[in-house]
Amino acid sequence: MSDELEVYLRLIKRYKHKAHLLRQIHSDLYIKYQRRSNLLNAASIILATIITIISVANVTNLINFLNNYFSIHVDTNFTNSVFSGSITFFAFIVLFISLADLLLDWRNKYTSHESGVRLLTGFITSVNEMEEMIENKSIDVEQIKIQIEEIKNRYILIGEMLPLLPDQDFINSKQKYIIKRSISEKLEKDPCIDIDLKKAIEDCKKRSKSKTISNEFK
Repeated sequence: MSDELEVYLRLIKRYKHKAHLLRQIHSDLYIKYQRRSNLLNAASIILATIITIISVANVTNLINFLNNYFSIHVDTNFTNSVFSGSITFFAFIVLFISLADLLLDWRNKYTSHESGVRLLTGFITSVNEMEEMIENKSIDVEQIKIQIEEIKNRYILIGEMLPLLPDQDFINSKQKYIIKRSISEKLEKDPCIDIDLKKAIEDCKKRSKSKTISNEFK
């Protein structure tokens, strides 16, 4: 392969590396916000179910049941007050959850990051095809220049479309991505090796924390 093709190939791989990293970050954020949104939805459904059950419950029958089978004497007025207060309390929580869902906007956040993952996956697929053509020398230099310019413009366009990334989330996901690449290289050499990704990330954070603490005492 000529030096010129080597330069183009390195450029292609650089774009692919950046896209892989961005996809990891947006994938992590997609999972993060989706879980939070699902948690709010589940809490809202559970509380709404409780409100419905309390609303349709027959207080008189409940009191008679407690009196007859458990010899528990309950004041009717007190029980009615408890049921009414419970409905109000749970309804307030449902309202709070609805407002939190609206203000935090987790649903739109995770859908935007999901779209980012799809865009970057398509971009990586195109880059892989381009890389393969260069390696197989099935495309001439002039076509390579045109394709690289298209890849560059497409990468810039995707970057403009993607949502902004919080600094700490970027660092955490980049750390995770580098660890995954390291693990992947080890698996290439020995596919039977037992590796726990979650444990590897936790160990890395522990080492980072211990280094920070040791630097503070220097």
